[in-house]
Amino acid sequence: MNPVEQKISCVYVTAVKEVSSSKRQYQPFKVSATIDMTEKAQADDIASAKVTEKLDGTCCLIQEFQGLPWLWARHDRKPSKVGERRLAQYKKSLQKIKENEKPYTVDFSWDASKDFKVC
Repeated sequence: MNPVEQKISCVYVTAVKEVSSSKRQYQPFKVSATIDMTEKAQADDIASAKVTEKLDGTCCLIQEFQGLPWLWARHDRKPSKVGERRLAQYKKSLQKIKENEKPYTVDFSWDASKDFKVC
């Protein structure tokens, strides 16, 4: 299976137009994709990529599994209370380091078995 780890950049070159945004009334410009592919997309051989479909706001992949077509959906997982507390403590530690201008860093990593709600 091909898990989605993060959002991908637009494969097309984007252009900024001096036209009001249809999504944001206060934004006096509009950003849209052109028909030209970015150099990075071409270098990454985008032509051989597998296209997936987004249905009703859910990222999914249709792929064969045990000889049959299956719909694989990505589920967003939210932090548990424990995970939220750990992240808040980490952010506070970073802020204290920044305020004191100390040269060391604090490490943080998620523990998937404890820090996230069960789906």
